[in-house]
Amino acid sequence: MQFVVESTFGVPKKYFLRSAVRIPGTFRRIQERSMVPLLVYCVSGVFYPLGVAHIEQGVPLSALPGRCQRSDFGAVGSLSRSILSERITVLDLRETPVPDVIDRCVAALSVDLDIEHPAFGWGGKSMGFGTSRGTWVKILFRPASQINERIWTGEECASVLTGVSKPRLLGSVCWLDDARGLVWRADETTRVEAPAVSSTPEIREEPPGLTVEWWESLRGSLGALAEAKTTRVAVRQDLISRRVREYAGPAVDPAVDEWLPAHADVHWANLTAPRMVLLDWEGWGLGPRGLDGATLWAFSLLVPAVAGQVADLFADDLACRSGALARLFMCVELLRMCRNFGDHPDLAEPLAREADRLVIELSARK
Repeated sequence: MQFVVESTFGVPKKYFLRSAVRIPGTFRRIQERSMVPLLVYCVSGVFYPLGVAHIEQGVPLSALPGRCQRSDFGAVGSLSRSILSERITVLDLRETPVPDVIDRCVAALSVDLDIEHPAFGWGGKSMGFGTSRGTWVKILFRPASQINERIWTGEECASVLTGVSKPRLLGSVCWLDDARGLVWRADETTRVEAPAVSSTPEIREEPPGLTVEWWESLRGSLGALAEAKTTRVAVRQDLISRRVREYAGPAVDPAVDEWLPAHADVHWANLTAPRMVLLDWEGWGLGPRGLDGATLWAFSLLVPAVAGQVADLFADDLACRSGALARLFMCVELLRMCRNFGDHPDLAEPLAREADRLVIELSARK
């Protein structure tokens, strides 16, 4: 079998395994077909096939049924049979009904869901519904082998934050799904009636309804978050170091000297207006000072006036060395998404321009 994986430098490479390697579950039907390309991704050294990837036919990575989430691996020899023999389920909730999951959530939370009007998260890995009591229920899953504090307890840990405009957590339920090899979680929160500022993380025109009060609420919420106490980590130093070195080589010292709690996913699809509310708290935790401002700034680069407004709003954080590193990190990270997965293609040019400028700025600070 042929596995198409992403190398450390973001270059898709094909690795060949003997067809005798068995991949149970979803891919059992293609075991006996040799030279079948599959897309795999790696999390903490564990490899997960995502689906048939007809690279030979010129299909871009963005069109594949899954994406490489991590690429921290070496030679093909590390693809052991024991790893590949794990039970694997590939699930896109946009395409695969899960009535048993819905029924379990309804029973556990004692609420009816508006299943006729679902909202789906990135890649179909989560889904949300309005409820019979005017609340919101978000259902998500992870492979059982991937469960950890960072990706699984963000919502409940965020429930104790104060001074932050966010949905209030009302109840949760989680369970192990042995049949699928997944862990499911459902969180019921207060419903936010205000719509997201954008249907995409980036914006292409100046959003309406962003008043002075809206910007003040955003700054106040992120300021309150930065004063919270947490041991959660949103972005690790080793990831920042790797990304900065891949782009800038030895020209920039990637060591972060200031760490503060951050939402770590502040983009325009996670912000509402006219009432400012921050959505999706799954991955919050410690990050370089200025990370949230840097994230929103990067996703605003197609509208220079808004990018400038974000930079001015968070000037204190973004002007310091950690803030400049956070901006460079976000530029490089989003450039990788543009290059490898076809995400946010319009952002590629301004991201590269800003990344080059930041390399010059940071190298001069040595």
